[in-house]
Amino acid sequence: MKKIIVGLGIIIFVLLVFPIESSIAISKKLTFSELTEEADIVILGEVSEVSCKCSEGSKKIYTYVTIIVEKTIKGPSNDKITVRLLGGKVGGKTMKVFGMPEFKKEEEIYLFLKSDESLYCPVVGWLQGKFNIKKDKNGERVVVNNKGNSPPGFEEEISEKTKYQEMSLGEVIKQFQRMDKGSENLSLDKFTKGIQILINSCKN
Repeated sequence: MKKIIVGLGIIIFVLLVFPIESSIAISKKLTFSELTEEADIVILGEVSEVSCKCSEGSKKIYTYVTIIVEKTIKGPSNDKITVRLLGGKVGGKTMKVFGMPEFKKEEEIYLFLKSDESLYCPVVGWLQGKFNIKKDKNGERVVVNNKGNSPPGFEEEISEKTKYQEMSLGEVIKQFQRMDKGSENLSLDKFTKGIQILINSCKN
């Protein structure tokens, strides 16, 4: 089986093929504020279809991910969107890209996206801009990162980001702080509330 693997050779491939977009995205750790500010679209949804195709006149393989949108937190509202990502598998040919988020049918996700369809990866920060939705032992939907853990530092960053904006966002922040108190998990509702606070704080 023929494989094109962008792994150890990622630096060479990045510099030659898409220097700015991926090298910055892979190397830079983004805060939640940066994820929110850089994203043109932030959505909660479920993956309904994942397919791969070879681009015409090129050896590149692209993966197309269709998402049924449950909620739009930022950007234009749509019932569904399709995201194109570099890499995938067509027949016996596989192309893997280091740092590229992977998607599975029927998984629930929280996604931070750029609207530029020409990008090799429109997900902000690549892996950093995709979060999965799981159910905890009580059946409540919670948010986890690409390692399956509750996103670290989320509440602390929002508190720090908004400490000088209590006059305009005070009650919203108090509601946020009261949610999931004492829980080791980050509920979907609290994550959404926090992202909305970050979006509103950018406007003030």
